[in-house]
Amino acid sequence: MASMNNTLFTYPVLSNFSDDFINVKFVAGTTGELNKTARKSIIKTYIEVDDKYINQLIDSGQAEIIMKVYCSTTKFRKIYVLNIGNDQIEINNRDINKNVEINTFIIAKKNIDKYYSENFNKDYKDTKFYIEKGSILAIGKEENIFFEKDTDDLTKIQSIIKIRDIKKENEPMTVDFDDKNIKINLSTSEYEKYCRYSEYCIPIVNSMIIVPALMHVLNQLIDENTDISEYKDTKWYRVLSKKIAEATGKEFKLEYIKSHGAFEIVQRLFDYPLKEAMDEIDRKYGGQI
Repeated sequence: MASMNNTLFTYPVLSNFSDDFINVKFVAGTTGELNKTARKSIIKTYIEVDDKYINQLIDSGQAEIIMKVYCSTTKFRKIYVLNIGNDQIEINNRDINKNVEINTFIIAKKNIDKYYSENFNKDYKDTKFYIEKGSILAIGKEENIFFEKDTDDLTKIQSIIKIRDIKKENEPMTVDFDDKNIKINLSTSEYEKYCRYSEYCIPIVNSMIIVPALMHVLNQLIDENTDISEYKDTKWYRVLSKKIAEATGKEFKLEYIKSHGAFEIVQRLFDYPLKEAMDEIDRKYGGQI
């Protein structure tokens, strides 16, 4: 019968730690394959259940496979619906950091009358069960994945980009450099608003401040009057060239920037941030206009 992990259930639950079901192959969880882009982490999943009745419930829409994702550091929680076989989930990198808990289940989407499988343990004999909507039918892997933040991740601003208050009003935004950082200079009132809202509106900050600043930097690098040797040993140049190479899939060369333009390169660097910025505005203010 059910193991200690399954004592709260009054009906058979499919899992790999109980004998409620006999001789049923059950695989449910991630494959261990993780692909990371500038903005998202893509986790591959695989589900296999060879219990005929449970598969019929899934096919008919009476049950579904879900994956619960929880990050204790950021308090991010989300439920993803999965398909049988190979599938994947996508998580915004800004939502997770360090330990991420992942649990996979099959749950009832509707009330199920006379729940029964020929693979039930013989102790259940011919008993049929009434299952309420939302009840767990199967428990897959309990997993923990560690996501280390990329300290050179430009989408998080604090890497090589420093935003400063110039202690003046009514001055335009300017950009300059030192050996480590690209420095964006804002007037006092603009800087105060940036400090107040940037934590909650990162896509908007990227589009309004970071993108034009980096376009300015790239345009300076490809200017024929620029001595590029002055910058090659700086931290910001090394990080920026690495990130552009990752975003474009090409070796970082100034000729590539000249031919494609700083505007396109920076958009690719941030995984086309305008859409995310507009979605952020729509989420916050769409119902108020």
